[in-house]
Amino acid sequence: MEVRKGIHIKGMIHPSPIPTAARVGPLLISGLVRGKDLETNELPDDPDKQAELLMLNIKAIMEAAGGTLDQIVKVRVYVQDRSVRDRLDPAWVATFPDEHNRPARHVYEQKLGQKNAFFEAEIEAYISE
Repeated sequence: MEVRKGIHIKGMIHPSPIPTAARVGPLLISGLVRGKDLETNELPDDPDKQAELLMLNIKAIMEAAGGTLDQIVKVRVYVQDRSVRDRLDPAWVATFPDEHNRPARHVYEQKLGQKNAFFEAEIEAYISE
């Protein structure tokens, strides 16, 4: 029987007692990930910079879990306002440059947990050994 392993990333520690992500066997599911600077703990005012940092933070989770970006199956992205949705695409393409090998993605518009956040995301990945 596989045992759940919490993934904890410095700078992404949740105020509630939950991990950044959890893994059981090859399955990895994250909590909410934001585009904040892990060194300063700040969310930039620029949606393009937040999108770039969001992708870097997703990569950090995958690496901490023993995986790579190629093992992400789906990314759910939440936006405060649909007007910033397209601002995610340049960072998305830079992170996943092969148009034939990107994870599935769905974008939802909803109120976000942090008022100055433009994006929040959740990832699901299958990390084979």
